[in-house]
Amino acid sequence: MAAAKRWPRRHGPRCAALRPVHLGDDLYACQPICQAMLDRGGDFLPAAKPASHKTLYEYLRGIDPHTACELAETLWQQARQRLGARQRLFEHLRSITAYQVFPTWTAPMTLLATGHAPPRPP
Repeated sequence: MAAAKRWPRRHGPRCAALRPVHLGDDLYACQPICQAMLDRGGDFLPAAKPASHKTLYEYLRGIDPHTACELAETLWQQARQRLGARQRLFEHLRSITAYQVFPTWTAPMTLLATGHAPPRPP
């Protein structure tokens, strides 16, 4: 937890122009960590278990779609169709972002949806 609080102070200003998306498991899906990432120009995507985040899951009760991406994001839908299960899409997304920094969300999603990287801007 201490390291998660130090990271945004040490690296946040240098990485802010990249608008990083930080992924956090259940331990890090808390307001202070999320806020620290947001305050330094990033975004935070938490993975939260129902047993430890009861208020969040109470708020979400009755919502049938799993994510907004599945309803509204065309490239996401195409990638899901091409790769199959959501878990497989996340495995591919995790793999490609471990080795490459993408300039936009559209770039990795185009790669996953089509199998081809989008053209680089001039």
